[in-house]
Amino acid sequence: MAGKTRFGFLVDLRRCIGCQSCSIACKQEWNVPVGRYRCWVKQVAKGVFPDTRKSFLPVLCNNCENPICVTVCPVLASYRKPNGIVEIDPHKCIGCRYCMASCPYGVRYLHPDLKIVQKCNWCAHRTENGLQPACVDACPASARIFGDLEDPE
Repeated sequence: MAGKTRFGFLVDLRRCIGCQSCSIACKQEWNVPVGRYRCWVKQVAKGVFPDTRKSFLPVLCNNCENPICVTVCPVLASYRKPNGIVEIDPHKCIGCRYCMASCPYGVRYLHPDLKIVQKCNWCAHRTENGLQPACVDACPASARIFGDLEDPE
């Protein structure tokens, strides 16, 4: 794949402060309906009282290398691009939810009005034009890093 872009996403859990800026930026970027999310931040409590602490776990589509969601789609609406982004063709999706049921991360949702499945696609309309995903731009702690896996920087 020399010379071709292959995207990757890293979340530094030590830096995430749980502010939800990423979730808000995503909802604004994609006009995500109330009660649905393309990405979110889970709060995780650790320890036993009185020695407890809270940490944060950002959740978004991992755009898997061998995505089961692509395999189970009966109409081939889900597909993986050469750059690593897993997409859903809104013109092909019939809303059967097979991909939702197969996703090990639970990051797909059925749009209540459009009746099609949607998910994080690393803001392909931005990233494929040299910009960062909306969630990366919005993160005040710089916990999210996105780029070409072949780029040493």
